[in-house]
Amino acid sequence: MANKIYHKHFTLPIFFFILTLFVLESFTTTIALDWSLTPPPTSPGHRTGKCTKKERQALLHFKSNIYYDPQGLLDTWTPGEEEKVASNDCCYWSGVMCNNQSRVTSLDLRDGFLAGKISPSLLNLSYLNYLDLYDNSFNGMIPMFISSMTQLRYLDLGWNDFNGTIPMFIGSMTQLRYLDLSGNRFNGKIPMFIGSMTQLRYLDLGGNRFNGTIPMFIGSMTQLRYLDLGGNRFNGTIPMFIGSMTQLRYLNLGSNEFNGTIPMFIGSMTQLRYLNLGWNHFSGTIPSELGNLTNLQELSLDFLSSCTVENLDWLSHLSHLDKLFMSGTSLGKVDHWVNVILSLKKLSALYLNGCDLSLVVYPYSYVNSSFSSSIVSLYLQENNLNSSMYHWLFPLTSNALVELDLSRNMLDGIPKYLGNLCGLTSLYFYSNLMPVKLPDFLSNLSGCTSVTLQHLDATSSQFTGSVSDDIRNFSSLQDLYL
Repeated sequence: MANKIYHKHFTLPIFFFILTLFVLESFTTTIALDWSLTPPPTSPGHRTGKCTKKERQALLHFKSNIYYDPQGLLDTWTPGEEEKVASNDCCYWSGVMCNNQSRVTSLDLRDGFLAGKISPSLLNLSYLNYLDLYDNSFNGMIPMFISSMTQLRYLDLGWNDFNGTIPMFIGSMTQLRYLDLSGNRFNGKIPMFIGSMTQLRYLDLGGNRFNGTIPMFIGSMTQLRYLDLGGNRFNGTIPMFIGSMTQLRYLNLGSNEFNGTIPMFIGSMTQLRYLNLGWNHFSGTIPSELGNLTNLQELSLDFLSSCTVENLDWLSHLSHLDKLFMSGTSLGKVDHWVNVILSLKKLSALYLNGCDLSLVVYPYSYVNSSFSSSIVSLYLQENNLNSSMYHWLFPLTSNALVELDLSRNMLDGIPKYLGNLCGLTSLYFYSNLMPVKLPDFLSNLSGCTSVTLQHLDATSSQFTGSVSDDIRNFSSLQDLYL
């Protein structure tokens, strides 16, 4: 999937001090879905003097232990001449932030692809409270000295190559508000000492190799607003104490090995903005109690192939829903699902790949023509669709539509009205199994779409005929695959 199951999409441009000491404590207000809370501004602002020699030397020692810096992230970290402020004042170095007293408080080396060792010289940054090493190539065990950095409130070691079990000393960092260890190679069970970190607002352990059941102590971490356990090997049923974590805004349990039914008590977690239960082994009916989650902005129920859907009416209560992922989850013979989707006025992305929608299509007269679609991205790949089913596709499309995927179906062409979708930039039509007349295909797209379409992929479809002159009208095309 394109989404990696635990999605990270938007950012919050907020000062670090407010970020760690205020925002993380008051997540009851506005929440963004990506939760990759950004570091402080790079400008040091009004300061008294330059950074201290001790801190400058500490940073230079850190750099000396890095042998791979493909983006030149540390190029500005130079000893410099004493009189050259720009090179000598480490508060102006990239990724470094200082307070008004010119003491280093933040080190943000996110997405640097750095390789080497994390130097213990960081201990000399005695005011450092924000350390972000996300998406680099540090490996082995987390160095023990990090536990002595008692001033840290924000620690992000996600998407490196750390392995083994989470070292016990991490549990002593009880002052942390934000901890991201995602995307590494940690294994075994979540160690019990994580439960002692009761001040955590944000905990991301996704994309590792943890197994077993969710430990009970997670339920006692009442300050958590963000919990990501996706992309591991957890099994068993979702424990009842998860339902008592009513302050959570973000919950990702996707891409694990959970079984049993989706518990109704999930519907009591009404503060949730993001919920991912997809890619598990759940069975039974998807509970309509999910309709109580009226604050949801993103919902993933992808590939719950053993689950049944009695109706989708509960979806209409999710008035804030922006993205819905239900690929690979059979909708059976659910009626009126198009009307339910159209009632979601804020829905911008709909993923229904592999749902066999040929079983649920109903007459066009059932569609409420007063509804208008806000969908920007529509994915209907691998649904056994044929061209007689276009009558229900029409209400889901409008000039808001930018991306449309009709691949791996049984379509013998494109309806002419798609050519009038003046916002469409990407059309995926590959691997359709019915013969398609290429001149008619291009002609039906030759409305205003011909000057907006940038990506057209119709690979492995059974085209007949030759390329018509209509292809000349597609002046905006950047990628064309036939």
